[in-house]
Amino acid sequence: MRKCPEELRLQKYAKQTYQETFNRYVREYDCSNRKKQESDNSKRFDISIPLGSTDMQLGKQMIAEFREGKMLSMLSTLEIIKNVFPIILEEDNVVSIDIPVTETHRIIIVGDIHGQIEDLLLIIQKYGFPSALTRFLFNGDIVDRGQNSCECILLILALKLLAPKHVHINRGNHEARGINENGGFEKEVLKKI
Repeated sequence: MRKCPEELRLQKYAKQTYQETFNRYVREYDCSNRKKQESDNSKRFDISIPLGSTDMQLGKQMIAEFREGKMLSMLSTLEIIKNVFPIILEEDNVVSIDIPVTETHRIIIVGDIHGQIEDLLLIIQKYGFPSALTRFLFNGDIVDRGQNSCECILLILALKLLAPKHVHINRGNHEARGINENGGFEKEVLKKI
């Protein structure tokens, strides 16, 4: 499908805004949060992001650490965001997916996780990690309401990074700034990260 000039202009603006915002957060983190981060390292973990790899060991590690009540370190969080956002910015807010119609291919549609990490982990446990045969469509409302929105979104973004063609994310109303400010996600981010 051909994109109109206005849509292309808005995409270019979104990419520039994302890059500026990301760079600002990195500078702010470097200046203010490093001491806080160092003081509670026992509650945090780091990951190594294998760019270009489809090995789901990273997802398995994140799940194990989240189950122990640990949170991803700020540096690892920023690394995921830095690497996954260029992928997401190339996609539409609502994605169109072509799935071969065979007995071996399936799509798992996940909606309204709302920060419930245990629900997300049960779904992954039941259906496995994303692959060429099992694609995931996260149908929005990933954050807010639940206590583990940070963990949910970070795990989904890490899976998107590892399997960009097999993990699809539609933006729901809870992925909008105004809802995040009032629905609890912003407060959770500020508390945990």
